[in-house]
Amino acid sequence: MTRSHSRRAVTYKTWLNLRWWLLLTLLFLWMGWLSPWLTMDNPTIFLRGRLDQLAAGGAQGYQIDWTLLWMVALGALPMALERSRGALLTTLAGPVRRRDLYNLQCACCLAIVWLGLALLAGYIAWLNASLGGPLTIAHILGWLGRQLLSHTAALMVGLAAGTIIGNYGMAVFCGIGVAGVPIYASLVWSFMVNLRIQHELQAHPHAATGPDVQALAAKTEAILRLSPLVPADGVHGPLWTGLVLWFVLWSAGWYALGLWLFERLPLEREGNVFSYPVCWHLLFAAIGLMAGFMVTVMSWRGAQPPVWQAFLLWSVASGAIWLLLALARRIAVARRQE
Repeated sequence: MTRSHSRRAVTYKTWLNLRWWLLLTLLFLWMGWLSPWLTMDNPTIFLRGRLDQLAAGGAQGYQIDWTLLWMVALGALPMALERSRGALLTTLAGPVRRRDLYNLQCACCLAIVWLGLALLAGYIAWLNASLGGPLTIAHILGWLGRQLLSHTAALMVGLAAGTIIGNYGMAVFCGIGVAGVPIYASLVWSFMVNLRIQHELQAHPHAATGPDVQALAAKTEAILRLSPLVPADGVHGPLWTGLVLWFVLWSAGWYALGLWLFERLPLEREGNVFSYPVCWHLLFAAIGLMAGFMVTVMSWRGAQPPVWQAFLLWSVASGAIWLLLALARRIAVARRQE
């Protein structure tokens, strides 16, 4: 079989594997706008309110959008289906290149997501015209651009995780964890900043000027918005320009990293959860950082320690948890090899 014939066969098999999942993706994308027709007695009032909220910049604020979580799961799904029953080794044994398989899976997922969002934008435009909503073409195109950027960024994380992690559940877990790193960073930043503000107010209670709380809150928001799991609704100005550049680089970077690692994937490790052992250390480090932060927050229970003490406890707790997990895995591996 020639490479072109093999590529067409793999394309057809990929479509058969994904077709129902892609249709389910459309349902996830449209659920928030179609469900009122099925669950409410007077859906037009609710939908008109949604249109007003979109015109005002979006209603979700800092809430995590569940469709973005589904994007991570969808990105990791094609390779998980390909791996089922050893099909990946069979596919790679033929003339099809790894790059072709990776690009094909990426194209299928991106096509259905972009098509679904474009159709949803058309539905919102029709709804706006029917209900006399306040949206303009600029509002709808701006909403569509934000959705495309955030959904593509979340999808690329899942795609990269699915190619190098052999277990689907672990791939989704790690993908969501990576996409949520800016959320974690904003929490740590906010905690440390609040400690510093409290100590400045205690040290200088009668000072004419205090810390610029608004500027610090803006920095916290900017860090939080870097996560593709947080909708970009209501973002304008320089922050929006920076987010566009960030999400483009994020998507391209994770696509390139996933492709680079997949092309170098050692097939003798295909059955492992992590094909690259360094991924275990990254996972343990992430768990250590999250658990260390929880230990730091809960240790004082309302007290206001100096920032350096909180940072020291966070560092020590995170490092200790990481070392314990790494040691436990090393002992488990040694026992299996005996």
